[in-house]
Amino acid sequence: MGYRGLDAEYVHAVIKHTAGEYVREGVHTNTIEGFWSLFKRQIFGIHHWVSEKHLDQYVGEATWRYNRRMANDGGRANALLAASEGKRLTYQALIS
Repeated sequence: MGYRGLDAEYVHAVIKHTAGEYVREGVHTNTIEGFWSLFKRQIFGIHHWVSEKHLDQYVGEATWRYNRRMANDGGRANALLAASEGKRLTYQALIS
């Protein structure tokens, strides 16, 4: 499995759906399933298509949005401006 060894750097637990287990001591898959649901809606609703080359950027944007889903518009705008640090992505860098 691709998840083996994660517990060296992350808090990681396993839920066995095949054994009828869906939650154990607060461990469940609902959060990640909710994230992927919102990510798919973001692709179909905003982007319509994503390239494999930039998939990590789309996931990064979705993660940023998901982690601030409870914030109001002002809080999200402030967080965006605080994280920008004057970085600029040029069109040439995007397509190269």
